[in-house]
Amino acid sequence: MQESAPPEGAEISDDFHRSLLDSSKFWVSLLTATGEVAHIKQKHLYSVRVIKAIKDLAEKLRSQRISLEMLEYVLDHTDKDLAEYLAIVNDRQSPPIDPSTFRGL
Repeated sequence: MQESAPPEGAEISDDFHRSLLDSSKFWVSLLTATGEVAHIKQKHLYSVRVIKAIKDLAEKLRSQRISLEMLEYVLDHTDKDLAEYLAIVNDRQSPPIDPSTFRGL
């Protein structure tokens, strides 16, 4: 069962990150969609919070501020799946996360 999105401004829990990672293929499909559904990622409150959570996880990985327990959970996923999931939030201002990055953590 998907955990509720954290309220605006609240810290994003590892449980919420785990929940999103477990459904990452769904989020990749939804948040990279184009055409008639593209507006969902900018306007739907839950989608906005999911994008914020993915950015939070990406930043924790980049800055190496991720807990060991969460890092183990992240590394249970394939590099390809993680790269696709984190690419959702690549804003062109941040360097993309290459799949080989995960094994260097």
